[in-house]
Amino acid sequence: MPDRILGPGVYTFTAQLRALSSFVCSGVVSNLDLVTLTVSACTNTAVNLINIDFGADIGALKTGFAAIGQTPADIWNPSTPLGRRSAAWPQLLAADGSPTAVGLIVSNAPATWGNGSGDPMYNSFISADPDETATLTLTNLPPGAWNLYLYGHDATFGVNVGTNDYGLRTNQDWPSSGALIWQSGLQYALYTNILITSPADRVTITMQPGVYGRALIAGMQIAAAWSPSVDTDADGLSDLTEHLLGLNPNIADVNPQVRLASWHFNTPDWLGDQGQPPLVNSNLTAAFVNGLEGGAVDLDFTNDTKRLAYRLIEPNGRTNLNLAYGAVRLWFKPDWSSGVNGGAGPVTSGRLLFPTKGLCGVRNPS
Repeated sequence: MPDRILGPGVYTFTAQLRALSSFVCSGVVSNLDLVTLTVSACTNTAVNLINIDFGADIGALKTGFAAIGQTPADIWNPSTPLGRRSAAWPQLLAADGSPTAVGLIVSNAPATWGNGSGDPMYNSFISADPDETATLTLTNLPPGAWNLYLYGHDATFGVNVGTNDYGLRTNQDWPSSGALIWQSGLQYALYTNILITSPADRVTITMQPGVYGRALIAGMQIAAAWSPSVDTDADGLSDLTEHLLGLNPNIADVNPQVRLASWHFNTPDWLGDQGQPPLVNSNLTAAFVNGLEGGAVDLDFTNDTKRLAYRLIEPNGRTNLNLAYGAVRLWFKPDWSSGVNGGAGPVTSGRLLFPTKGLCGVRNPS
């Protein structure tokens, strides 16, 4: 097989069987059959934010920010029982429009109303009959920590995951407080660090009658709360990094092999494939050269002031190099020939890659 496959697509190549040369025997290369390899796109995209707009059928569907958000185009899932005592949405969309396995079940909230707010999500809400309770159930949330934002102008909520009780929260914004400035305890209830240890865990949200006698909810935001500074399972990767890679931050011994970071050096800005900017970039003006497949960085030993270094952990919490576990693979072309090929070899030893005090550096190894 080729040394690496660059991305999703169909690749056709001639498989080869190679016998390495030695002082006694010369090398042999035998061509085998043509091989076609199909590489599919990654499907373990991390879920960072899910928005739900209850009662959206009575007005315009919400887009963009509420108390939190990612972009003005954030997608909100319309979820309205339309008179049914029980309704389910098995695959909610993330805020960026990507599909998720997260599901929602609404029980005993058949009524749909509006409160006159100018915000489409906050205006429309679903409710139980007077003096009755209702429940929302979230299914298939990925393991980790989550924050819940529960919206409603006159609402009381309780949250449970199994035997873990996260207590009651109350919103009271009726009569309306006027200009809509999102505030916890006024327009929404905030629950932080709701822990999910298995996809089988269910989050149960109980809606209790508010001051005016109805259990109601207008919207919900489910946001990832993984920390870049916490490594729950002590495997060398922060909880945030594991979430971004689709791993379980609570279990170290089941993590599959994943690529943390990569650099093709195909552009002279030296950005990594995941957008990592260099932390140190000195004397590399003429260092961009042709490489194995596109560009490369030339760290010729004749100029030992050339330096290229990256962070071990990016400001967004993503890890570039795990010092506890893993391996590093490099494509390196030396600027010297081995003794068996008539050269003098490297002459002196050197380090090609070395981590130090939060940096991961690349330097001339000669």
